[in-house]
Amino acid sequence: MDGNKTVGLSEDLLSGWQAIADHFKRNQSTVRRWAETRALPVHRAAGKKGVSVYAYAHELDAWLTHGHGAQSQPLEPGDALNAIAASAGSMERDESTDAQTLSGFPGRVTSALSRAVVALMALGLLFVTTVYFWTAYSDQAPATARTAETLPDAVYTLYSEAGYLWPKRTRDSLLEAERLLHQVTQLAPRFADAEADLATIYNLMVEYHVKPAEEGYGLSMEAAKRAIEIDPRQASALTVLGDLSYFWRKNYDEAFEYFERAIAADPDNAQARQWYASALMTSGRLNEAETQIRKAREILPESRSILVSQAMIQLGQGDAHGARNVLLQLLQNETNYRNPYRFLLFSELAAHDLPAYLATLHDWFDLIDSRSGEILAEAAEAGWRRGGEAAMIDAMASAARRPDLRDSLEQYFRAHVLALAGDWQGAVDQLENTPTRQAFYYSIDPAFDVARRDESFLRQIAGLGFPVIPSKEQ
Repeated sequence: MDGNKTVGLSEDLLSGWQAIADHFKRNQSTVRRWAETRALPVHRAAGKKGVSVYAYAHELDAWLTHGHGAQSQPLEPGDALNAIAASAGSMERDESTDAQTLSGFPGRVTSALSRAVVALMALGLLFVTTVYFWTAYSDQAPATARTAETLPDAVYTLYSEAGYLWPKRTRDSLLEAERLLHQVTQLAPRFADAEADLATIYNLMVEYHVKPAEEGYGLSMEAAKRAIEIDPRQASALTVLGDLSYFWRKNYDEAFEYFERAIAADPDNAQARQWYASALMTSGRLNEAETQIRKAREILPESRSILVSQAMIQLGQGDAHGARNVLLQLLQNETNYRNPYRFLLFSELAAHDLPAYLATLHDWFDLIDSRSGEILAEAAEAGWRRGGEAAMIDAMASAARRPDLRDSLEQYFRAHVLALAGDWQGAVDQLENTPTRQAFYYSIDPAFDVARRDESFLRQIAGLGFPVIPSKEQ
């Protein structure tokens, strides 16, 4: 304000955070954050009972008009509109001051001329602000990308809730997290972390049978690319692109490049370490996979999915008992968690504990509510009681080939059963028609141990574009 102007301080004074927030039409948390990070001119009322802070409206308007603190965060659109309104209103109120300021020119500036000057200045400010926001919010300006720290409180709450839900990896939690993140991206465009989480969620929706592969993976890739356009170093989005390149597109060189970029961008990203480990494992690089999964566990020791990945790698390394112990310990606390059961099944088979294998079959199919699976498990148990291992396997294969069960059984599980029965061509046909990462489990599934020592089988696998992982000599 001009030093010659007399201000009505009682009218200009704003007492307390709520009054300051009301001045900007924002919430208290937002203006408190501005005071801490963007030098909002707020004064502390030491010793003044009932009021901890106060501010002057003209100082707040000046701060807003001149974009103080813009180096840490650009003004939001609402700020700019308030700034224009405050500036124009202030200029109109200061008409007499403007005339005095211009009185050094020949003749006295008239009130009309003063108003014209004010109008031109307001238009100029509007033009500058418009150019600023056109540039700042253009898709060409990644510097204006949102971060979690700059989200309005209500939007941050939605984002945090989604981040709590999707790692649960259930149908309901994935769908609810998707819904919340759509709200976040609408309320806070150009927020790369939310787009990356959506990419992850769509990827997981395929794995957990919420969406078909083409739809889910397509949506996942679109969201990951949006995140990368906003922030080329968004590690989770790079990780998703690596995962899609590896397990969906079978472009392994591209996949490993994405994973390495993700870890270079954020070495403490547990998702990047874990998903990289999965790709390394299914390409036969088990020692490297172990290194990555150990780092992932160090970063996020409470993650149950990382524990499952650890067990899978141990299984691939031939440590069936170690894998079994990890999975059983997890299931003691997470009895309804579906993911471990498949790999516990593999572990029991690798340890040649067939009664435990049969018990796990029943538990798994009961948990996923698969009547077809229960029929197969009952046939397998009857075969075991009738004639041991050979009869059990024959009964399973017969059930898997039944027309009334064939289409309702999971494709990879049918591949598992047919490989166990020595029907390698039938197993290959099922792998070819398994459009998800499950097809790659053949590399650690003990049902394929004999098949992976057969040159004809390995040639067929190579022809389908899968990594060729021969069984170790026993």
